[in-house]
Amino acid sequence: MIKSKSLRLVALASLFAGIAISCSKSSDISSPDSLLGFIPADTPYVFASLEPLPDDVMDKFEQQIDLVLPTYMSFLRSLISDKISQVSDEERAKSDAIFDEIEALLTIEGLRGAGIGRETATVLYGDGLLPVFRMRLTDAKLMEETIARIEEKAEAKMSIAEIDGQQYRYAGDEEAQLVIALIEDDMVITVLPSERSEDLLKSALGISRPENSIADSGELDKLIKDNDFKMFQILLVDVTRIVATFTDEQSGTNKELLALMDYDPASLSDVCKSEIGEMAKIMPRLYAGNTEVSTAGASGLFVAELRSDIAAGLTTITAPVPGLGTHMADLFSYGFSVDVGATKEFMSARFDAMEADPYECELLAEFQDEATQGRAMLDQPLPPMASGFRGFLANVDAIEGLDMATKQPPTSIDGSVLIAIDNPQALLAMGSMMLPGLAGLEIEADGVPVSMQLPPIVPGISEAYVAMTDDALAVAIGGDAESELKGLMSAGLAPSKPFTSMNMNAGRYYKFIGEVMKSGAANSDELSAETAEEMAKMMTALADWIGHVSVDINFTERGVEMPSRTEFVDD
Repeated sequence: MIKSKSLRLVALASLFAGIAISCSKSSDISSPDSLLGFIPADTPYVFASLEPLPDDVMDKFEQQIDLVLPTYMSFLRSLISDKISQVSDEERAKSDAIFDEIEALLTIEGLRGAGIGRETATVLYGDGLLPVFRMRLTDAKLMEETIARIEEKAEAKMSIAEIDGQQYRYAGDEEAQLVIALIEDDMVITVLPSERSEDLLKSALGISRPENSIADSGELDKLIKDNDFKMFQILLVDVTRIVATFTDEQSGTNKELLALMDYDPASLSDVCKSEIGEMAKIMPRLYAGNTEVSTAGASGLFVAELRSDIAAGLTTITAPVPGLGTHMADLFSYGFSVDVGATKEFMSARFDAMEADPYECELLAEFQDEATQGRAMLDQPLPPMASGFRGFLANVDAIEGLDMATKQPPTSIDGSVLIAIDNPQALLAMGSMMLPGLAGLEIEADGVPVSMQLPPIVPGISEAYVAMTDDALAVAIGGDAESELKGLMSAGLAPSKPFTSMNMNAGRYYKFIGEVMKSGAANSDELSAETAEEMAKMMTALADWIGHVSVDINFTERGVEMPSRTEFVDD
């Protein structure tokens, strides 16, 4: 049951979530008053959106935002309505008034009226471990009026206090409080312990600036230059700093937070501090950013840095798989590669290191035990076919007639599967035992497709072809199976030799989910038909915006790299 007070809190949360995801960005990061000047140089995490997107991109985005956000709010309104029970007509009318206000806000015109424009900039960062969200508004007075209006409709005004002449709002309980402050042109949102010092509050609100900021350190600047990132969106998480919070003596915000948690780093033994710190260095940092954004699409890169020996070892475990990473399918493709022998060598080297220098910290005893068990598993012999396996790639170009609500299978499927293996002839012989139609075929290792008959029990397949080379076996099904298989067998190798690769027609996926939601609503105890309809509208709005999405996982000398690409639908 959702009570009216909880409903008002949901509405306020929706307001701030919408503000956070719907704004554009702009800031002079070299200015002393840049948002980066509020972020400590040793922050454990930061997400920054500081540079404006090109005007032509924003022109297109704003059209889509005005379509997507209202459908999201309509879905949320309907979903909450499904869950509400024992609420009076007066309370329901009040909740509708709140959502009317938020729905009007979550449009481009509404955001502008709240002081959020294309030039608005945002950062989310850690003041120590404490999360702080800071937004540079175009007009703080407009935001003040917007918050007051929402509070009035919700009949749930936040309390107001003051520190160093600066007012702030707060709401919460005896343990934690949500704090919101409008300071000059900035809106600051954070969650603080209810019992806190003035120093902690002033630091979180930015009234007290850090002696050294991330703008001074140049850490983000270097990240941008090294990866050709744009300042549209930058993410940095420093794992070693987060771990050090719990292993090293702290000061300032973290010292106060740990004391409130009744945790003292001195309670750890010296050996645990050392070994946990060394473990953190295995993956010291995570970072991500946009490398390109245009009206056609957006490209990005996520990197998980690894210790040099770990990173070097991982670069050896992938294998060449034709077509993997080239994103061939019209609807969906997924595949991965692995060099089984190299993987065993890599794991063996890790176990050797743990056996030569075992963990002594009692908190890491489980890791040491798992290494012993892993060694035993690694020493087990593999079947010859498994040791020669190098990966696979599955492509789906079309699925017609599938209805998950009625459990109706597809009436037709177009797709292909390639298995990269050292001895494809043995795999073909195994397949012939399960599919007698393969046994009489003359299939040479020349990559030429050969027509095959499938049992009549296999629905939705009009044609099927099989082809083989010296190191791969592939099957294609559907109306264009022969040409599909020719393209797959002649596909080149991606230069990155990815570990995994995924490509999806997101637009078709969103439409599919919307249709499933609508068709399944009649059999659902969770969603009403009206809510399912609103969900379908939201999915359709996304489908009209997002086209293909692709993500690869590569192992490099830096660690794990995940390049991604999102194609936008043409107008």
